[in-house]
Amino acid sequence: MDLFAATELQPPDPDPSQEFTRFAHLAFDIAPEQFDAALQVLQENNVAIAQGPVSRPTGRGVYFYDPDGTLLEIRCDPS
Repeated sequence: MDLFAATELQPPDPDPSQEFTRFAHLAFDIAPEQFDAALQVLQENNVAIAQGPVSRPTGRGVYFYDPDGTLLEIRCDPS
């Protein structure tokens, strides 16, 4: 879990496409060999992808919203 300080917290925006003002997102770290299967589960269940999948030097990630509008990420280290 990565925690980042926020100096001025505001109430959450009712529009989930706006950055959540209590925290940026919650990320779940999975094994690289599970990433494609996890992405497929999201797609098969018609979960709207907010961004990604993205590839970075630190690994891969995909961002999506839960039913309450919280931005979530599934990420993995580089394989």
